[in-house]
Amino acid sequence: MIDSDFLSEASRIVGAGEERGIILRLMGASAVRLHCPKFAQIHGKMRRLTDLDFATYGKWNDQIVKLFEEFHYHTRPMLQIVLRGRSIFLNETTGAHADIFTDRLSMSHTIEFRNRLEVDRPTIPLIELLLEKLQIVRITEKDIMDIVILLAEHGLGPDDNDRINSPYFTQLLCDDWPLYYTATTNLEKTRIMLKNYASLLEDQGSVRTVEERIADLIDAASKKPKTLRWKMRARVGTRRKWYNDVDEARE
Repeated sequence: MIDSDFLSEASRIVGAGEERGIILRLMGASAVRLHCPKFAQIHGKMRRLTDLDFATYGKWNDQIVKLFEEFHYHTRPMLQIVLRGRSIFLNETTGAHADIFTDRLSMSHTIEFRNRLEVDRPTIPLIELLLEKLQIVRITEKDIMDIVILLAEHGLGPDDNDRINSPYFTQLLCDDWPLYYTATTNLEKTRIMLKNYASLLEDQGSVRTVEERIADLIDAASKKPKTLRWKMRARVGTRRKWYNDVDEARE
């Protein structure tokens, strides 16, 4: 499948879910592509889409299986046992994978979706899309490019109206030191690697914009008052493992 096929398939699946009263929201690189049309061509040069990732709520688990079967995706029941809140579907015709995350993203860190999937469509909200990348402990260059594209196209703001909700970002980080540490570390990595993308972005203004937005996010997170739980965990720091091992199971 080429990239346009993935995006068309994702839109059809989200739409079919809505017709049945099911909330499905696209995640991952496909969501970045859809949410950042200004930089879609650059994103396409850097990142070929290889699968589809969705978020939903657990109350629709049974309907989700039936919905994906209509699109010729089939689950592997034994495989789901090793995964936390995640189901993997395979389209045996195209070879495409679809990962469904239920109620939360549980990877290196946990990002809750409760009451958040209604905020945007057809993707998860921009701040969750950014955090999906920032929570990765072993972050890759492709993930960093996704972060750059998101921050180049979308400004920070006090809500989710096509903006990166910075108050919600700081709210989550001020109570969760492990997520704070990983997210701010990855923002710094992104800032350092920005010089590698200057020619691709073809606009030094875009590079400066991303630098400024990274600085604003880090500054806001550092100044936000922290909870007692955050302070207690911060004392231990990285002397104790601060992230979850990620299951990358595939059949």
